[in-house]
Amino acid sequence: MSDSKKYVIIGGGVCGLGTIEGIREIDTDGEITLITKEAYPPYSRPGISYWLSGKLTDETMPLRDDSFYKNLKVNVMTDSEVVSINHKGGSIAIKDKGEIKFDRLLIATGGSPILPPLTGADKAELVFSFTTYHDAIEINKNKEKIKKAVVVGGGLIGLKAAEALNDIGIEVTVLELMDRILSLAFDRTAGNIVSEKLRDAGINIITGDTAERVVTDGGKIKEIILKSGKFIEADALIFAIGVRPDVGLAKSAGVEVGRGILVNDKLMTNLDNIYAAGDVSETYDIIHKERRVTPILPNAYHQGKQCGRNMADADEVYEGSLSMNAIGFYGLDTISIGLVDPPEDAGYEVLIYLDEKSGDYRKIIVKENKLFGVVLVGEVNRAGIFAGLIRDGIDIAGLEEKMLDPEFGHIHMDKDLREERLERRNI
Repeated sequence: MSDSKKYVIIGGGVCGLGTIEGIREIDTDGEITLITKEAYPPYSRPGISYWLSGKLTDETMPLRDDSFYKNLKVNVMTDSEVVSINHKGGSIAIKDKGEIKFDRLLIATGGSPILPPLTGADKAELVFSFTTYHDAIEINKNKEKIKKAVVVGGGLIGLKAAEALNDIGIEVTVLELMDRILSLAFDRTAGNIVSEKLRDAGINIITGDTAERVVTDGGKIKEIILKSGKFIEADALIFAIGVRPDVGLAKSAGVEVGRGILVNDKLMTNLDNIYAAGDVSETYDIIHKERRVTPILPNAYHQGKQCGRNMADADEVYEGSLSMNAIGFYGLDTISIGLVDPPEDAGYEVLIYLDEKSGDYRKIIVKENKLFGVVLVGEVNRAGIFAGLIRDGIDIAGLEEKMLDPEFGHIHMDKDLREERLERRNI
């Protein structure tokens, strides 16, 4: 009888791919099964807007091709919903497909879209969320019926949905309850630059207001009534307020949860041999120095990889998550890393560079000679250097003003720091 371990991964996102790679770095023989309730193997979730606009195809959506799973000996189960976890028995139950045994289990169920209770929405036909490939496919199927759409939510998801809809010829209005778009991921200046870019492209943006009621006729949306009393004509409604960690399966199995699944510094839950990572987990946040949900794709991948190594008995501490948002709109690239809007009177120094003509913008947040946050709009090519300086807590005394230069790079560092950064990058 084989002594090889049975690894089971619940969730079809990038976190699962990282886990597979992490396991195989340590264990080349164990059985790996990846289970997703979606109809597709892991694909690019940020890519769904590009698929809808025609910039990606069905062939380019998968994050890995079939040979990846074949070469790493991974059994991928699509259209498979895990309905329960039996910790003591070391098994999971899959709806209509029986049970699967595990020695090590990863819960990477991600997040579920937040769907606010909106009067009349339950009677409307063309109401969508925008977090999965299926969502994009359903909108695409109905695009001939949609002349005008309202997107509820002016965050990253909502704006990429709006961009895609605009690209396929649909008139779009974005509703954002806050007084500016991108309020969680970027600061006011960056948000205003993006807002201007989107408006120039033909997208309507309304801030400080949101949808209150959907008016329908025989199921067809006629207009959206706003809290302010104004109304917008529309054929379709897209909810893009955000997601919340999908903890239901874990909680029912006895896994401890807060806002997300609680894990230790090895990414294991309170139950032996059950791990959690990605958008569903609460992990150590390098900036805030506490455990938080950080639903960012790079974090999900790196957490998954560390989980995989630990599931294969590496017993390594996860160094922590760093909030990072990278997104582009009509050729305008934007990145935020770490702390974006530091609290006043907390000792942070904020340095800013803004070229109003070109739209290039840089914001550097420093405290006690350490870099805590960066906002970049326009020139973002060297963002990885900033992320490394923040993550590693490097002393940046004397570099602050240089960081505002769009050409800032390793060349601006002294020889010792430059060699240290290059060595770390090659580890």
